[in-house]
Order: sequence, then structure tokens, then C-alpha cells
Amino acid sequence: MFLRKNVLLLFQTGGWVSADCTDFRSTLCKPCPDGTFMDHPTYHPVCYISKSCDEGSGLKMKTSCTKVSDTVCEPLEGFYCSDSRKDDCVEARKHRHCEPGEYIREHGTSSTDTVCSTCSDGTFLDGTFTFCQKHKQCESEGLLLLRAGTKTEDAQCGDIPSDWTGLIVGGVLGHLAVVLVALTAWFCREKITSFLNRSKNL
Repeated sequence: MFLRKNVLLLFQTGGWVSADCTDFRSTLCKPCPDGTFMDHPTYHPVCYISKSCDEGSGLKMKTSCTKVSDTVCEPLEGFYCSDSRKDDCVEARKHRHCEPGEYIREHGTSSTDTVCSTCSDGTFLDGTFTFCQKHKQCESEGLLLLRAGTKTEDAQCGDIPSDWTGLIVGGVLGHLAVVLVALTAWFCREKITSFLNRSKNL
């Protein structure tokens, strides 16, 4: 056994033992067949079967199998490696898709997921743009606000109906008339109060 180990450890990687050594001959070794490998000196009678990179799991081949190394996998486009061992990706996951109302703060890579953030107040993102947009300011455009904006939708504006113009003008004039009457009444009351006070002092 001691002689066998000493002899076997001199054997290079990439092969398997086809016949053990005896008192009359050394160990017989053969190279690993295609699709198998052996990455360390050994006295195993078989080579390891090379793994495959499953596209259904989001993986693709980075480096093909050789006689001395296993296949190395990496994530497909749109995926990131969620579990790796040395340079080999064991498990991959799809990059996160930001929801409506969120924007991409950091794009995903082969090793990291996409990072999303919520749009700030007064802005929205409906999936059409890559960054948050400001809500329309209906009033500043001379339009009527029909529906306020949200995180996922822009504000909805509309034209002011022509028959509303008279109502608006009438409403403004009506308010001014009320204010004017109130001021006149207050002024008259002050004058009467002042007159009565002077009469008492006479």
C-alpha cells in the first residue's frame, strides 16, 4: 500500500487507474475520456463526470470541461449569480424588474441584483421612461386639473369649458361684491359709532 501511494502520487492529474500496481509492474493509468475529468492525483478507477450548465436555471458555459478541470458556469444575460464557488456560478437568479412608481438606482450585473427606489413626491414612473418624471402642472398651463398625479401616473389635465368662463368671472365678481358690501357696512358702522360717541360727549 505504501509503495502504491508513493507511485500513484507521482501520477499527473487528468487520468484514472486502469490497473493497480503489483510486485512486478507499476500502476497502469489512462487519460480521462471526453466529458470527464480528474483534478487531483488519485488512485480512483474512474474519472468524474463533467457537469452541464442548465440554461433553464439561468446558467451558461463559461469554460468547457478539460481532462483536469470541471466545466465552469456563469449567469445568462439578465441573471446574476446568487451562489458561487470560486469562479464557478452554482445558482443564478433573474434580475429584479422595478415596479411602476420605482426607478432603477443601480443596474444589475452578473454578480449583483438590480436595485430599485421609489419616485419622490411630485414625480411618477409608468414604465415608459427610465427615470421619474415631474407631474404636469395643469394650472400653470391654463388647464383644469381633472385628476391628481400619483407615483405611477401623470396628472390628468383638461380644457376649461367655455361655459365655465362666465361662471368663473361671475363667481369672482360676486365675491368682490360681497367684500365691497362688507367693507361699506363696516365703514358706515364705524362712522355711526364715532358720531354717537361725539354726541354723548357734548
